[in-house]
Amino acid sequence: MKYLTLLLIFCGFSCKTPNNIKQNTNKTYDDDFVLLQRGGCFGTCPIYEITLYANGKINYKGKAYTDYIGFYTGQIDPQIAYNLFNKIKTYNWAAYPEKYPIDNVDFPQFQLSYNTKKIQKTIKGNNRADTELIELTKELDGFVKKAELKLIE
Repeated sequence: MKYLTLLLIFCGFSCKTPNNIKQNTNKTYDDDFVLLQRGGCFGTCPIYEITLYANGKINYKGKAYTDYIGFYTGQIDPQIAYNLFNKIKTYNWAAYPEKYPIDNVDFPQFQLSYNTKKIQKTIKGNNRADTELIELTKELDGFVKKAELKLIE
């Protein structure tokens, strides 16, 4: 009976170890970030950069044709940022090409960078990119107004 109890205790600890390891490898770190850069077009397309960190901090650099010109910083709800990072870390980043075909250089383009301790990926594209990447760029754009940006310089 003693041996059976010891065996059950040992099995209990050995079963917990892989779960703990799995949780640690999928951890979101405050310095993980996603960067969206919007380029110009032949017209008045906004030109700016948005960097969202996993802790909810946002940096915004408006260059032209945008309501915010200059360098701004802000904060969104950390739980919303955490949820977004949990979602985008499930994307198959290795499968995305570094550059999507540009069908019309007159249309606005974007550059999206995802940076974690394990993944550093930059993707250039426009409306021909994968749907989830286009949706991510729209979601990042939406955070600009929610962050109550403050001008830094």
